[in-house]
Amino acid sequence: MEQSRRAVNRITLASVGLALAVGGALLAGTEASIAGRLPGWWPDVPYESPLVDRAYLSGLRAFAWWTPAVVAATTLLSLLLARWFVSQCGGTGPHRLRLPTPGGFLHVDALSDALARRTAAVDGVARCRVGIRAHRTRLYVHTRIWLHPGVEPAAVLPTLAAVLTEAEASAQPYSVVGRTRISAASPGTARVR
Repeated sequence: MEQSRRAVNRITLASVGLALAVGGALLAGTEASIAGRLPGWWPDVPYESPLVDRAYLSGLRAFAWWTPAVVAATTLLSLLLARWFVSQCGGTGPHRLRLPTPGGFLHVDALSDALARRTAAVDGVARCRVGIRAHRTRLYVHTRIWLHPGVEPAAVLPTLAAVLTEAEASAQPYSVVGRTRISAASPGTARVR
C-alpha cells in the first residue's frame, strides 16, 4: 500500500513538474531573441498575444488585494510542492531498516506504530504521538505525550525509558536517540494515538 501510494505521488509530482516546465518553455519561446533559435517544429506563439484578456486583468488589478493574493498563493504553492518533492525523494530517510538477519528488515512506520501503542499503554498516559526519522545508523524517535491530570512526569519516565530501550533492542544494529515532550492533557481526553 505504502509503495503504491509513493509511486502515485511521484508520478503526480513528475506530471506537475513536466507541465510547468513545458508551460515555461512555451512562454520563454515567445521572446524574440529566443524564438529565432528554436527548431521549426516548435509552436509559434506571437509575442503580442495575451495569455489573459487584458481588460479582465486590468479589472482584477484595480482591487488592492489582487497582487498580494497572487504573490502569496504562488509562494505558498511553490513551498508546498518543494516540500512534497523533498519528502518523495527520500529526504526523510529510509522507510525500511535492514536487520542483521538475512533478508530481514523493519518498516519505520511499523516501529512507530508499535512504540505509540506501547507508550499509550503506560499508566498515566492519556495519549501520545510517535515519529521516527532514520538517518544512516541512527533512529531519531520524537515522542509527544499527554499525561492524565494529576500524573507527575517522574512517575512515567522510567517506563518510557524502558520502552525506548525495547525499541533500540528491536532495531539493532541501529542506535536510538530519543526526544520526549510531556504535557498535561485536558480533562476528558480520550486515549488515542
